[in-house]
Order: sequence, then structure tokens, then C-alpha cells
Amino acid sequence: MDVRRQLVVDADPEHVWEALTEPALLAQWLADDVDIEPCEGGRISASDRGGGGRTGIVERAVPPRLLAVRWWDDTGVESTVEISVDAVARGSLVTVVETANWTPAGAVMASVAWDMRFYALARVAGLVPVA
Repeated sequence: MDVRRQLVVDADPEHVWEALTEPALLAQWLADDVDIEPCEGGRISASDRGGGGRTGIVERAVPPRLLAVRWWDDTGVESTVEISVDAVARGSLVTVVETANWTPAGAVMASVAWDMRFYALARVAGLVPVA
């Protein structure tokens, strides 16, 4: 089952890529503590102070257009997440697709979680300073 979300972010793809791959920025929208090697075969880990976390592998990294990871939560549930970034007139269209073998309730929880993360991502990506 797929969870799919799209959002236009008021930032160019390069700034969105920074928000997707810089641990300090990831900690502002994805999880409290995030470590990532944003290259194919790189590792990713994300955990929250209140418990819960994920570890995984970066399957594809095409800066600044695509980041795909396969990861497992603390209970062993595996999912794949693909985030694509496309330039549009007003910034960047960010699309996330997370695929897992969820129960219907699990899919709803994942949908709500991505809604919250996406709005935080939009805020963070817009705050990335222009070099």
C-alpha cells in the first residue's frame, strides 16, 4: 500500500535537497535525531526523543531531484520512501511516496505523519539561506 503526498515548497530544488540531506535540517522536520549518508548505499537513521526510530539504506540519490531509502522501524516493519523534487514556477514540487505492507490503520497513521512532516519541511526548506 502506498502513501503519497505532494506539496509546493517556496524554495528551489537545491535548497529542498539541503533540507532532505543535512542532518541539522532533517532534525527540524523528519525526526529529532537524524544521521544520513546521502549517497547510494549510504546509511540513514532517524529517532525521536519519545521513542521510536528507523534505520535503513539510501537506495538512490540523484541531487537535487531524488532521494530513495529503504528502512525499518523498531518493530521490523520495512518501507521504502521515495522523495522527488521538481522545479516549478513557484519553487519546487516535492512528492513523497512511502510503500509498505501496512494495515489500514497503519496507512492512516503514515498519511497523517507525512502531512505533519511535509508542512514542517516546507517551513525548513524556505529558511535555508541562499548562498
